[in-house]
Amino acid sequence: CEVYLDSEDVEEKNENDVWISGADIQGGLIGRCNNKKDDESVANISNSFAATVMEGNRKNSTVGGLVGQAAGGISITKCYADSYLSGKTTGGLVAEVYGAGTVNINFCYTAGYQNAASTAGGFVAIATATNATMTNGYTVMAYLAEQNSEENPTIYSVGRGTTTKVYYLNK
Repeated sequence: CEVYLDSEDVEEKNENDVWISGADIQGGLIGRCNNKKDDESVANISNSFAATVMEGNRKNSTVGGLVGQAAGGISITKCYADSYLSGKTTGGLVAEVYGAGTVNINFCYTAGYQNAASTAGGFVAIATATNATMTNGYTVMAYLAEQNSEENPTIYSVGRGTTTKVYYLNK
């Protein structure tokens, strides 16, 4: 699965042009995965990438490089996202995972810019899942702030959970 823009899509455009905007929940591949929150079902994403620019509103948007929001569990393997993300909550791969499921991220990387009003994460910004693991990956993110803003977002270099062989470079 791939999401990308070619040269015809970007001719005469600049960084002020927003490709995806307006929705409260946005993702480069999937806006929202609706697994059952209380069971052990898992959304599986593998061998995929997204290169996108997404802008959500500052009050209640959830914006992720691959997935905006996942209910229940999610497993992401051999994927990457190269994104510019702006919103209340931003995550390099997934902005938010909630419910009793697990989060597994393996052999993935993220790159780009995030401009979050509340919470940002290199891989995952918010995960209330019972078990979150990230292995064999890296994230390279620059976290931006609105000029003259009083916002003070919480930034997770990678995300909350167990990490093994995960590297990050943040600015």
